[in-house]
Amino acid sequence: MKQASLLILENGDGEVLFAKRVSSRENLPGVWSLPSETIEEGESKENAARRCIVEELDNISVESLSLFDAQYFNIGGKEKVLYLFKGLFTGNPTINETRELELLEFLNFPDFFAKYSDDQMGHALQYLRHKWS
Repeated sequence: MKQASLLILENGDGEVLFAKRVSSRENLPGVWSLPSETIEEGESKENAARRCIVEELDNISVESLSLFDAQYFNIGGKEKVLYLFKGLFTGNPTINETRELELLEFLNFPDFFAKYSDDQMGHALQYLRHKWS
């Protein structure tokens, strides 16, 4: 079963860092997501979350990263568990891994959910939209 760590990173203004995946990705191409990394065999979910920060983003410092939620999904017979971590960031994040991400956007959750439909976002964001509505 696939497992991944996702990051809900907020700045001091309550804005969250959202990332748009490149359209050439095999999994969820061209949709908005939270920064994320697949958990490798033998790796902890916390280490995968921290690895995500280092591998996908530049110009960012993250404080107080903690597990916020976990959700099991079965989509088309493919099972996965997503671990959502929450943390505060400082800096002006930019994309480090251009083969994975093409755009970053900073919005609060209500504004993000008003701007984008479910078909424009990944499973974790769809889950959060329906959980909080």
